Amino acid sequence: DIGGADEYFAAIADASEQVDEIVLTESDVSGGVSRALLSDGEVGGHYLSAKLSDRFIMRKVRTAVINAVVTTITAIMVAIEILIFLLGLLIGEEKDRRSWNLNADNQTIENIGLVRGLSFFFAAFRYMSVAFMSIVLAEIYQPVVLFGREIPYEILMSLPLSAQVFISMITSYISGSVIGKFGWKKSTLGGMIVMIVGTFVSSLAREPIPFILAQMIMGTGLGFAKMGIDIYAVVVSSERDMPAYTAGANAGIIVGFSASAALGALIASIFGYSGAYVVMTGLGIIVFCLIFFFGMNAAPRKDEPEASTDGGEAGAQRFDLRFPAYILFIIIPYFFTMMFVDYFFPVYANGEGVTTDVIGYVMLLYGIATAYIGTWLCPRLTKKIPATALMPMVLLILAASFFIFAIHNFVAVAVLIVILIGIADGIMPSIQFVYVYGLPFSKKIGFSKALGIEGFFSSMIGAAAPVIFGVVMMYGNGGLAVVAVLIAAACILFALMNGIGRKGAPAAGA
Repeated sequence: DIGGADEYFAAIADASEQVDEIVLTESDVSGGVSRALLSDGEVGGHYLSAKLSDRFIMRKVRTAVINAVVTTITAIMVAIEILIFLLGLLIGEEKDRRSWNLNADNQTIENIGLVRGLSFFFAAFRYMSVAFMSIVLAEIYQPVVLFGREIPYEILMSLPLSAQVFISMITSYISGSVIGKFGWKKSTLGGMIVMIVGTFVSSLAREPIPFILAQMIMGTGLGFAKMGIDIYAVVVSSERDMPAYTAGANAGIIVGFSASAALGALIASIFGYSGAYVVMTGLGIIVFCLIFFFGMNAAPRKDEPEASTDGGEAGAQRFDLRFPAYILFIIIPYFFTMMFVDYFFPVYANGEGVTTDVIGYVMLLYGIATAYIGTWLCPRLTKKIPATALMPMVLLILAASFFIFAIHNFVAVAVLIVILIGIADGIMPSIQFVYVYGLPFSKKIGFSKALGIEGFFSSMIGAAAPVIFGVVMMYGNGGLAVVAVLIAAACILFALMNGIGRKGAPAAGA
């Protein structure tokens, strides 16, 4: 007899996704949850029954099944990488991997399975904190005053990653000279020791400033270790095998990133953030031992400068605009395409009603496309198409897909673009190595130093690209169309700088 009871119960049901309706009945109902109400003595007892939502139950079951499938796929990907490493170790020739190997003839001296496996293990250590690093500071947050003014909360939250990227940008530049003198292995192991120290200090940090300093320690070691791992695939392979080796190493890094980020989130949920950093420290020690015992201690390449066509001074001694053109017209546009995956797609998909777990599944497709499709295509394409032509071709395909999406705004098109970028990410890093290796600039100063300079600019661009891309995307699909046109223009300029299509064009990266 209470007035408005039906409306009251209906409001509760509408606010809960688990319940379809709440009713007051004289008998118990099946398919729901009921609570018996005592009689007031004048009428019989009643039941307040909530009917469970079949849609909610089916959605939960479907999510559980998909999560099980995704977990299984991730486990299989990790198992494949470990198996590739073990096969390379057991089937390959027994070699002395700790003694200094000059490899004067620049031949392939290591099994590709070990190169890919060690790259995978390093990435698993490096990226484990991706899922929880930004959350740690929120948990230990305290106001920080600098020069008499409190640092805003939002800015303070961004400082750990920014500090790590900034320091690694500097050490990436320095690492070129270090690797040129001591080799990739010592640079990687030395950098990993510093990273392990930074990881352990992170587990002890209970205030913002110590945690930020710990990330700066991580960044100091990261610049040396990452550059060493990048060059590892180059120094142990011949020029002919270089595309396959660098593509394999990149595939291992992608799988390591995908797997360790998820594993890091799981460990943090069990042991807390401090415990997760302790586990990460232990993993770093294990990876250090794997690289120490199984990494080929090969010397940097000693390539001769290119001879000039006029018989005069070596061509490598002349100023060559192709390296700065490569940074400006390939590296920068390439980082902008990656922002579609890292920034635009999650925001766009969420606005279109795509759930977070489905967005995560699309990211898994990106990793699969990179590790198994792009990596498979890379050595096959480089045998037929020179790097000078292949790099702009890949970027032009992505630019065209951006422009199509700007016109036809569909979620399916966005997912297709993510997969295309994944394939491109399996191809581009390898052919970038091939291109830089073939430049006279690299012959002149040494490939390690040239790669160190590229790493410096890549880190700087990687830090600035999200902000710039965010400003561009304030204009929605129109901004994306502008990005597509600018990428296409950059590809055309790069082709002109490299003389593609002209007789007697430069052969860098061919």
